[in-house]
Amino acid sequence: TKRKIGEKTYECNEPGCERKYTSISSLKVHRRIHTNEKPYKCAELGCNGVFRSLYFLRLHSKKLNHNGYSYTKYNN
Repeated sequence: TKRKIGEKTYECNEPGCERKYTSISSLKVHRRIHTNEKPYKCAELGCNGVFRSLYFLRLHSKKLNHNGYSYTKYNN
C-alpha cells in the first residue's frame, strides 16, 4: 500500500509513548530520548557538549558562536 504524503506511520514502541513520525530517521533520533544516547560530541576545544542529533549540535554551535559545527560521532 502507498503511504500518503505527511502520514505518520513510524511509531515509537516505548511503553507510554505515543509519538509517531513520517520518517524512520526521525523515529531513530526520537528513540534516543528514551535511551539517553547522545552520539554527537562538540569538537570545539574545551567544550563537553554532547547531543542526540546533528541538528541539536548545530544549534549549540550557532548559539555559542563556535567555528562551524565540526563534531565527533561516538558511542557513549
